[in-house]
Amino acid sequence: MAFAMKGRIGRPMIEGPCTRADDSVRRRIYWRRFFRDLVGGPLVVIAAMAMLLSLYAASGPSPYFFAELLAVGAWVIAIGWWGIGVITMLALRARRRRVRVGWGLVAAPVLLIATVLLVAADLPLRTAFLIARPAMEQIAQAQLKSPDGTELTTDVNVYGTCRFSHDGDAVTIEVEGAGFMDLWGFVYCPVGSPHTAGRATSIGGPWYRWYLRF
Repeated sequence: MAFAMKGRIGRPMIEGPCTRADDSVRRRIYWRRFFRDLVGGPLVVIAAMAMLLSLYAASGPSPYFFAELLAVGAWVIAIGWWGIGVITMLALRARRRRVRVGWGLVAAPVLLIATVLLVAADLPLRTAFLIARPAMEQIAQAQLKSPDGTELTTDVNVYGTCRFSHDGDAVTIEVEGAGFMDLWGFVYCPVGSPHTAGRATSIGGPWYRWYLRF
């Protein structure tokens, strides 16, 4: 009896249909998790960072150059990652692996389209200007009472360092970091169109969007 049991225990295990089925299930679970990790959180995080950088870059009177470079780089990585996800999904389906469309493959294009629409509508610029306007208007009105040619450099919440220059009936506000080689900012002129160096475009009331090219 003991000899018979020993023989049964020492007998090599034969792979049956149940074992092969378990291996198949494990492989499916592995590939699904691999695909989910590839095009899930990481892709959406990169796309979200690219969106925030794009909105920040577009909040100035002209895009902030270095923020714009970072945004472009982040979008290139996100789009490349998205392409790898699509190719991986198609390859897995070609091998008859049942994988669903990753939520990151849907979320990333949505974030890209939303960014394009918001920037095209100048919403980042309008929002930032609406926040900074009270502080800029208070400083500009004080500058109008100072002698012509007086300059003041100070921080203005969302725009950071700004240079206020009294020029006749207007105050030119240069936003540091906006643009690349040119000067960009705003002009406050409560008596009509400003007569300052550069070009000013009305954005409502006594406010103008201003730039000076070199």
